[in-house]
Amino acid sequence: MEGQNIEKRSSLYSFFTFKKMTAILFIQILYPIGILGIIGYYVMNLYSSYKISSMMNSFSSAFSNSEGLTSGASLSFSQIIYALFSVIALNLLWRLICEGFIVVFRIHSSLEKIENNTQK
Repeated sequence: MEGQNIEKRSSLYSFFTFKKMTAILFIQILYPIGILGIIGYYVMNLYSSYKISSMMNSFSSAFSNSEGLTSGASLSFSQIIYALFSVIALNLLWRLICEGFIVVFRIHSSLEKIENNTQK
């Protein structure tokens, strides 16, 4: 019982004195949220482009003389390719940023272990 209490105090002490780094956990939680945010942004961007195209077509068909011969709303091939390329590139960039932060905190953890071993 006494050992658990000392361990909890030691854990809380290391947390509040910033000896224990919790940023790795936060980065691992933020990584998938960032991926979903990037994908969601481009999906919404494509959807809004489609809706704008649809509105423009309906607006132009309202003033055209031809009856019933309107082109449907569509996304261009270049818009889709741009969105796919952007999603892939930004997800890779997001991954590199998160990995960079994790590497820095793991280096800190390794240096702390080395320091603790040399003090013994």
